[in-house]
Amino acid sequence: MMNDETEPFGFNCMSGYDEQSLSYYISVYKNGPKLKWKNLTSYYGFILWHFLEKNPYLKNNTKHQLENNSDLKKTFVMDFFGEHKPWNQTRGTYVDLEYWYDMVKKMYHNNPSVKLDFKYKADLC
Repeated sequence: MMNDETEPFGFNCMSGYDEQSLSYYISVYKNGPKLKWKNLTSYYGFILWHFLEKNPYLKNNTKHQLENNSDLKKTFVMDFFGEHKPWNQTRGTYVDLEYWYDMVKKMYHNNPSVKLDFKYKADLC
């Protein structure tokens, strides 16, 4: 469904106007580069709560059980969109924050000179 005031942008989807306009310019616009797209696997845009909604049998699993799930082992990127960013949440607020905090902890321990600037740094311990 289109919004008449912002045509050709405003499709009813999760992509904002910026993403839609960039995609339009890159692939459709007559003076744009008209590049082809490659669809990446969902492992490059992984959202844990979305994955758990599609696999409800996993919802009550422990973090350890989830880590042994073959699909979760293939995850390359964690995607956090919306207003609740992981760096503004305490570690136990959501299940997927455990993964984010573990990732940050590993990155920090491998690069201790990096300055961490988020609200709940103490949760890395």
